[in-house]
Amino acid sequence: MRLPPTERCRAWVKNLPIFLVELDNSVTRLLDISPAEARKKEHVFAKPSKPRKGPIGFDEPRLSHDVLVRYLLKPGELEGGRKRATDCNWSPQIYHIRESLVQKNQPVLYWLIDGEGNGPKRSFVREKLQIIPPDTELPPRWVLTN
Repeated sequence: MRLPPTERCRAWVKNLPIFLVELDNSVTRLLDISPAEARKKEHVFAKPSKPRKGPIGFDEPRLSHDVLVRYLLKPGELEGGRKRATDCNWSPQIYHIRESLVQKNQPVLYWLIDGEGNGPKRSFVREKLQIIPPDTELPPRWVLTN
Protein backbone atom coordinates (compact mmCIF):
# COMPACT_ATOMS: atom_id res chain seq x y z
CA MET A 1 0.00 0.00 0.00
CA ARG A 2 1.35 3.37 -0.99
CA LEU A 3 0.46 6.66 0.60
CA PRO A 4 -0.54 9.60 -1.53
CA PRO A 5 2.24 12.24 -1.80
CA THR A 6 0.25 14.68 0.34
CA GLU A 7 0.12 12.33 3.38
CA ARG A 8 2.95 11.34 5.72
CA CYS A 9 3.55 8.04 7.46
CA ARG A 10 3.89 8.42 11.22
CA ALA A 11 4.21 4.74 12.14
CA TRP A 12 7.97 5.05 12.77
CA VAL A 13 7.30 7.68 15.47
CA LYS A 14 5.42 5.07 17.57
CA ASN A 15 8.13 2.44 17.08
CA LEU A 16 11.14 4.70 17.65
CA PRO A 17 11.33 4.35 21.49
CA ILE A 18 11.14 0.56 21.16
CA PHE A 19 13.91 0.56 18.58
CA LEU A 20 16.15 2.85 20.66
CA VAL A 21 15.77 0.71 23.82
CA GLU A 22 16.58 -2.42 21.81
CA LEU A 23 19.62 -0.76 20.21
CA ASP A 24 20.87 0.57 23.55
CA ASN A 25 20.67 -2.85 25.24
CA SER A 26 22.17 -4.94 22.44
CA VAL A 27 25.77 -6.14 22.80
CA THR A 28 28.20 -4.43 20.42
CA ARG A 29 31.00 -6.28 18.66
CA LEU A 30 33.86 -3.93 19.62
CA LEU A 31 32.94 -3.55 23.30
CA ASP A 32 31.43 -6.99 24.07
CA ILE A 33 28.91 -5.14 26.26
CA SER A 34 25.87 -2.98 25.55
CA PRO A 35 26.14 0.82 25.27
CA ALA A 36 23.90 1.14 28.37
CA GLU A 37 26.41 -0.89 30.43
CA ALA A 38 29.37 1.00 28.93
CA ARG A 39 27.96 4.35 30.07
CA LYS A 40 27.83 3.08 33.67
CA LYS A 41 31.52 2.13 33.71
CA GLU A 42 34.34 4.61 34.25
CA HIS A 43 36.73 3.02 31.71
CA VAL A 44 35.78 0.93 28.71
CA PHE A 45 38.34 -0.79 26.48
CA ALA A 46 37.27 -1.36 22.90
CA LYS A 47 38.73 -3.85 20.47
CA PRO A 48 40.19 -2.38 17.27
CA SER A 49 37.76 -2.21 14.36
CA LYS A 50 40.30 -3.87 12.09
CA PRO A 51 43.33 -5.95 13.11
CA ARG A 52 46.72 -4.31 12.85
CA LYS A 53 49.35 -5.98 10.69
CA GLY A 54 52.51 -6.67 12.63
CA PRO A 55 53.47 -6.30 16.28
CA ILE A 56 52.04 -3.59 18.52
CA GLY A 57 52.98 -2.05 21.88
CA PHE A 58 56.16 -3.26 23.55
CA ASP A 59 56.82 -5.78 20.75
CA GLU A 60 56.79 -3.10 18.01
CA PRO A 61 60.28 -2.07 16.83
CA ARG A 62 61.00 1.57 17.72
CA LEU A 63 62.75 4.22 15.67
CA SER A 64 65.91 5.65 17.24
CA HIS A 65 66.30 9.36 18.01
CA ASP A 66 69.00 9.90 15.36
CA VAL A 67 66.74 8.84 12.45
CA LEU A 68 65.75 11.57 9.98
CA VAL A 69 62.03 11.57 9.14
CA ARG A 70 59.30 13.50 7.35
CA TYR A 71 55.67 13.26 8.38
CA LEU A 72 52.54 12.76 6.29
CA LEU A 73 50.68 16.04 5.90
CA LYS A 74 46.97 16.33 6.60
CA PRO A 75 44.88 17.55 3.63
CA GLY A 76 45.40 21.30 3.23
CA GLU A 77 47.86 21.51 6.16
CA LEU A 78 50.73 23.08 4.23
CA GLU A 79 48.87 25.26 1.72
CA GLY A 80 45.62 25.80 3.60
CA GLY A 81 42.17 24.96 2.33
CA ARG A 82 41.34 21.86 0.32
CA LYS A 83 44.02 19.42 -0.83
CA ARG A 84 45.04 19.80 -4.46
CA ALA A 85 46.97 17.42 -6.70
CA THR A 86 50.02 19.72 -6.64
CA ASP A 87 50.26 19.83 -2.83
CA CYS A 88 53.08 17.97 -1.08
CA ASN A 89 52.22 14.66 0.57
CA TRP A 90 55.12 14.77 3.03
CA SER A 91 56.43 17.65 5.14
CA PRO A 92 59.10 19.71 3.35
CA GLN A 93 61.23 19.88 6.51
CA ILE A 94 63.33 17.07 7.93
CA TYR A 95 62.88 16.18 11.62
CA HIS A 96 64.50 14.08 14.33
CA ILE A 97 62.50 12.08 16.84
CA ARG A 98 62.27 14.09 20.06
CA GLU A 99 60.30 11.63 22.14
CA SER A 100 58.50 8.30 21.85
CA LEU A 101 55.76 6.78 23.97
CA VAL A 102 55.15 3.04 24.27
CA GLN A 103 51.99 1.67 25.88
CA LYS A 104 50.52 -1.80 26.17
CA ASN A 105 48.43 -2.80 23.11
CA GLN A 106 48.85 0.67 21.54
CA PRO A 107 51.05 1.76 18.62
CA VAL A 108 54.25 3.64 19.48
CA LEU A 109 53.73 7.43 19.33
CA TYR A 110 56.49 9.78 18.15
CA TRP A 111 56.96 13.53 18.64
CA LEU A 112 59.27 15.35 16.22
CA ILE A 113 61.75 18.23 16.45
CA ASP A 114 63.84 20.01 13.81
CA GLY A 115 67.32 21.53 14.06
CA GLU A 116 66.00 24.81 15.50
CA GLY A 117 63.97 23.17 18.26
CA ASN A 118 60.61 23.50 16.48
CA GLY A 119 58.24 20.77 15.46
CA PRO A 120 54.60 19.86 14.98
CA LYS A 121 52.50 19.73 18.14
CA ARG A 122 50.80 16.43 17.30
CA SER A 123 52.18 12.92 17.65
CA PHE A 124 52.66 10.38 14.87
CA VAL A 125 52.62 6.60 14.47
CA ARG A 126 55.31 4.87 12.42
CA GLU A 127 53.05 4.52 9.36
CA LYS A 128 52.73 8.32 9.14
CA LEU A 129 56.52 8.86 9.10
CA GLN A 130 58.84 8.62 6.09
CA ILE A 131 62.36 7.55 7.06
CA ILE A 132 65.10 9.46 5.21
CA PRO A 133 68.23 7.32 4.65
CA PRO A 134 71.39 8.88 6.16
CA ASP A 135 73.26 8.99 2.81
CA THR A 136 70.50 11.04 1.12
CA GLU A 137 71.59 14.38 -0.32
CA LEU A 138 68.91 16.85 0.71
CA PRO A 139 67.88 19.72 -1.60
CA PRO A 140 68.90 23.29 -0.72
CA ARG A 141 66.78 25.02 1.92
CA TRP A 142 65.38 27.57 -0.54
CA VAL A 143 63.86 24.78 -2.64
CA LEU A 144 61.93 23.42 0.32
CA THR A 145 60.66 26.78 1.59
CA ASN A 146 59.26 28.06 -1.75
